[in-house]
Amino acid sequence: MAALNDWNWSGALRAISAATGVTQMKMSEATGLTQSTISRLMNGKIPTPTIQTIRSLCDGLGIPRDLAGLAAKPGPARTPCKEDATDRRQFLSGVGASAAASVWSAFGERPDRMRSADAERELETLRATVPRLQQLSDEYGGTDALCTLAIKLARRADEVVQSRLASYELTQQAQSLAAQFSMMAGWLHLDGGDQTVARLHWQHALFQAQLANDLETEVFALSSLSNQATFSLSRAPEGLLLAQRALTVASGWASPRLKSLLLIREAAAWAARHEPSQFDRMQRQAANLLPDGPADDDPKWLEFYDRAEYDGLRALSYGLLGEASRSESLYRDMLNRIPPHLQRNRLLYTTLLARSMVSSGDVVGATEILTPHLESVAASGSRRARHHVRAVARAARASRTSRGVSFADQTCHAGLDSERA
Repeated sequence: MAALNDWNWSGALRAISAATGVTQMKMSEATGLTQSTISRLMNGKIPTPTIQTIRSLCDGLGIPRDLAGLAAKPGPARTPCKEDATDRRQFLSGVGASAAASVWSAFGERPDRMRSADAERELETLRATVPRLQQLSDEYGGTDALCTLAIKLARRADEVVQSRLASYELTQQAQSLAAQFSMMAGWLHLDGGDQTVARLHWQHALFQAQLANDLETEVFALSSLSNQATFSLSRAPEGLLLAQRALTVASGWASPRLKSLLLIREAAAWAARHEPSQFDRMQRQAANLLPDGPADDDPKWLEFYDRAEYDGLRALSYGLLGEASRSESLYRDMLNRIPPHLQRNRLLYTTLLARSMVSSGDVVGATEILTPHLESVAASGSRRARHHVRAVARAARASRTSRGVSFADQTCHAGLDSERA
């Protein structure tokens, strides 16, 4: 069970073999899988088996399906299509957990007395983990497994900070890494729907970055807190102060792309304060500074910000100003320009477009936009996207049209809304 909780099929099969003495050949006969497949599973060469392989392992070896992240074996009253849909959602969630477990497996036990050589190895592994965690965040969103992983990595970096034998330089590097992982923990929790925890992680990251004299991460924390205050917490004055503070910290060293992001953050705060002239002035400055592509002096965390994201933030701001049609137009245009690897952002902005269409009175159009994406939203860890889908579903059901009620029922079947007619 411990191996299954970590999505470690190699460990699970080895545990079964050790406890029962069953051979790979017997496992092959019981599951219908080839002995070669069983061997590769046990040796860790197939870290993420297919749904069909997992079903065969569960049913052949007596593993309850729910322990493997699959729906229970269907009875006569259950239709195969519903079972398959449930399995796919749970399977994708399990794959995310498996990926998180594989990242953590790179870390061994921390020595009781850490020396400089131990600290250097630890920091090297932590640095290599930063882009991998960001990739998983873009792919799977704020799943519980990734939120937990980010917190564990931040603590791991903090352990180096607290070790007495690490040099000052290594301690400062570890403090900076702890701040970066705390930043990612905040974004993952935000995507997972926990605003309060996200805010706490970002505040902690801000403190850590200031101790490490890590200006890039300090600006990242201020920018993220500004974004949350403006769009999620209805604290426009605070969002404005945070954006302006970020610009002050970034003064003299920030790349044009980073300055553009901070200016559009400030512009959004002016929109939230219902000051369109100030918003227009700041968003034009942001547009003039935004280059067509990345530059060598851009912070690594800035990868998400491009022309498409700029237009997405403008669309959100126009929504705050009550200009739903203008907001909808920007969403439609920018969705076609989001890079393929930013799957989470694409889903989120698709649901925001649907919300904007509902605000404009086009409930049917909103349901048509969302229908092809219901399963992807259900499989993702983004509770923000799910929240928007539920809002559209309730508007659709309230419309009392056959298409609206049908869409609302589809969201129920996809596990996105428990409300039924």
